[in-house]
Amino acid sequence: MNRGLIFGKFMPLHRGHIRIINESATLCDHLDIVISYNDEVQKELLKTMGVNREINQKHILRWMRETYKELNHISVYLVDESDIPPFPLGCSQWADRVIKTTGNSPDFIYSSEREHAVLEQYFPGSKHLLIDSNRINVPISATQIREEGIYRHWEYLAGICRPFFVFKVAIIGTESTGKTTLCRYLAKHYATSWVSEIGKEYIYDYCGGSEDNLMFEDYGRMALFHKLAEEKAYRNSNKLTILDTEGIVTQYYCRLYEGKSDPVTDALIKNRQDYDLWIHLTPDVEWVDDGLRSMGAPGQRQRNDALLREMLAEYGVNQYHSLAGNYNDRLKQAIALIDSKMNS
Repeated sequence: MNRGLIFGKFMPLHRGHIRIINESATLCDHLDIVISYNDEVQKELLKTMGVNREINQKHILRWMRETYKELNHISVYLVDESDIPPFPLGCSQWADRVIKTTGNSPDFIYSSEREHAVLEQYFPGSKHLLIDSNRINVPISATQIREEGIYRHWEYLAGICRPFFVFKVAIIGTESTGKTTLCRYLAKHYATSWVSEIGKEYIYDYCGGSEDNLMFEDYGRMALFHKLAEEKAYRNSNKLTILDTEGIVTQYYCRLYEGKSDPVTDALIKNRQDYDLWIHLTPDVEWVDDGLRSMGAPGQRQRNDALLREMLAEYGVNQYHSLAGNYNDRLKQAIALIDSKMNS
């Protein structure tokens, strides 16, 4: 049985990678995919991409194994090259580590780079085969995606990793500031997914349709339900997802009604809120009673908004954009902000 080897950082995994892997897998009996990683290099790559995410080698391993889990003649491995000189200086050490990790020395080495032919001397008896070196079939490279912008080349990203790179827009504000209306317009404008405010749905489904029936333990459940809805929305996103509120707003209501913070919501805020853009809506539009609202008294809206802003600062959210004006003004401002951030 002959074995093939294909390797790379796969950051990010894209359709060009997939095409080369697919073709390589049809040219040998068994294909080993090696993900080479260096923690420091990984951090620099993320900076270049301008992505507000903690993505490491395990994410890439998961993307690759999930993609090829049904093909038993393909194996995926991680090889740490942090202490190895960069190519081509560390080829000997890297090859030894690949053989030790996979348990095999390859018969064929597949890549799209001519310079990788030098690896033949480090894997005795192997042959380097070029595949789509001119990138004719899939005209993209990981370097191009990183340097030119991931959202400009979204169509080339492998589907499995797109949810990790979704641009997340959190729309926040106190009650009756037009959050839901703005979210709906933005989702239609960008033809993408959005997450509705879970509080209203939760009250209807679990509290008999009245917020008076809310109990302290409900806030953690609402925050968790909202987070699960977010994860689902990311999988159906077209580059970005619009979020109608998030954990801090849930915690804000908990403090208003219960006089204290919910620990589950607090943990979710501190560990699961990596949003790319925060848009805060000021309470200067007409207050509308939808049957669940109770805070429209003169002066109360401003006091509540001040509390929410204090909580944003408390949780370290200092970079947010406040939008005022009528609904038309807010929509135009929000679109301009999103376009600017995604294209920067």
